[in-house]
Amino acid sequence: PRVAYLWWGIATLVVLVWVVAIFWLSMGSRARQAAQSPVATLPVGQIQAVAATEGELLLGTARGLQHSQTGESWRALPMSDNIFALTLLADGRQLASGSKGLWQRTDGAETWQNVVTEPAGLQLLTLAATTAGAGVVWGTDQRALYLSHDGGTRWEIASTSLPGVPRS
Repeated sequence: PRVAYLWWGIATLVVLVWVVAIFWLSMGSRARQAAQSPVATLPVGQIQAVAATEGELLLGTARGLQHSQTGESWRALPMSDNIFALTLLADGRQLASGSKGLWQRTDGAETWQNVVTEPAGLQLLTLAATTAGAGVVWGTDQRALYLSHDGGTRWEIASTSLPGVPRS
């Protein structure tokens, strides 16, 4: 009986140590989580796209584009369009795709110009530029994958067999 009590005592001690360790880890993670706070809050609705360069952050929203250098304070850029996607080209240009078409900005200029695309009226939901070749951009709408070799002016269909609706 003494040996049985000894084993029960050891088992109880192990369980108590285990419960205390779990409780301590749980409380520590809750404290770390409570200490987190957002860098900034934006009254712009849903953020739909993000792009970052050295020293500049861009957010695409349903109300247009927001610009920041640190992420703490934001200002609206002069463009009123529902922005779906943003990408940065190797030559320094930036592309934004919205409900009114494709837009471009060159080297930090304040204004965005509408790009006349072929085919006309292309409304891309996603954009991605490659760093390997200047001007190579990929984009998708709800039914096809497109490829541009000239920075977003002329687009060709690369595939129409997408596995679903692209999001990112």
